[in-house]
Amino acid sequence: MHVSLGEPDLVVREPVRVLFRHLSSSNVTRPRCVHWTEAGARSDSKCTAEYTNATHTQCRCSTLGTLALLETVQVTVPNVY
Repeated sequence: MHVSLGEPDLVVREPVRVLFRHLSSSNVTRPRCVHWTEAGARSDSKCTAEYTNATHTQCRCSTLGTLALLETVQVTVPNVY
């Protein structure tokens, strides 16, 4: 999930807070807030997860540009014999 705001790597005076709804409401672990740099690389140096629960994560970022939430989804594969 992502949102684009303003120019890439534009530093802001006050932090930008973006509330993301998780794509999956179960088995989500380690949500990470990131932004894309002008070079096209993903970085978490200017964004942090300020709050998270089972359905949402709020990111706090000190830059504008393309902001995203990365999720790790644990998939359980049933044993089939």
